[in-house]
Amino acid sequence: MKNVWNVMGRALASAMVLIAVVCVMNSCSGGDNSPEGIVSKALTKLQEKDYVGYIDLIKFSETDAEKLQKQKAALLELAQRKFDKSLEKKQGLESWEVLSTDMDATGDVAVVKVKLKYGDGSEEEEDIKVAQNEEGDWMLDAGK
Repeated sequence: MKNVWNVMGRALASAMVLIAVVCVMNSCSGGDNSPEGIVSKALTKLQEKDYVGYIDLIKFSETDAEKLQKQKAALLELAQRKFDKSLEKKQGLESWEVLSTDMDATGDVAVVKVKLKYGDGSEEEEDIKVAQNEEGDWMLDAGK
């Protein structure tokens, strides 16, 4: 019986270590609900040419549902033309690296600086503005 408790104790200890490692990794990566997390998620959507998914990550100031749908539809059409052409010319978005995050004084708006690497070997740095919505989730800031 003593041997069973030793095995169970080691299994429990191993599980606790695994949970701790996962928690630490998640906090270091920022998770999806962080400025870096939402930017990474948005860039993944662009990489996959999922423009509807990309637009769903944008915080719009419009509250009227009908007007909001029209804004989203217009932006989708623009995104498809602009991003398809740009990404095709640069042979796709290969990868990105978060360089820095600058939070404003209120803590609900941030600018994430990223280095984008394209399939043709070119690189460029971009500043991506993000803001928290009413629920506290980070979104791309449509801004004015």
